[in-house]
Amino acid sequence: MITGVALVGLSAAGTAVLLIIGSPWYPGEPSFFVKYLLRLLDPAGVIGLALLVLAWLERRVSLLVFAVAYLVVVLVPVNLGWGQQFGERWTFGPQLVINGSVLLLGGIGFAVAQKIAQKRQQR
Repeated sequence: MITGVALVGLSAAGTAVLLIIGSPWYPGEPSFFVKYLLRLLDPAGVIGLALLVLAWLERRVSLLVFAVAYLVVVLVPVNLGWGQQFGERWTFGPQLVINGSVLLLGGIGFAVAQKIAQKRQQR
């Protein structure tokens, strides 16, 4: 629970910094490192950090591999030109769909693996 509260606090701090950087009085474009850090503190990045903590607590290599793969998907910017015709307010859509799909497929994969393990234990 403490980890969750800390990660939510980090995400809120990242959002506050993003609002300050995005303001018209900020002098120029943020550096690559700042953009990368803000992407990590975005809600999708915080989910990846929470998965890393869960993998550490559970000591599961498969969950660690999934968490690292998810963080790679979150941190690599996807710019395929999708959603640009919807306007500036929907440019986050493709990345949101990709992140959600990775989480959904990972959840399905872990559920199938659990079913297989349960069937093996019943034999």
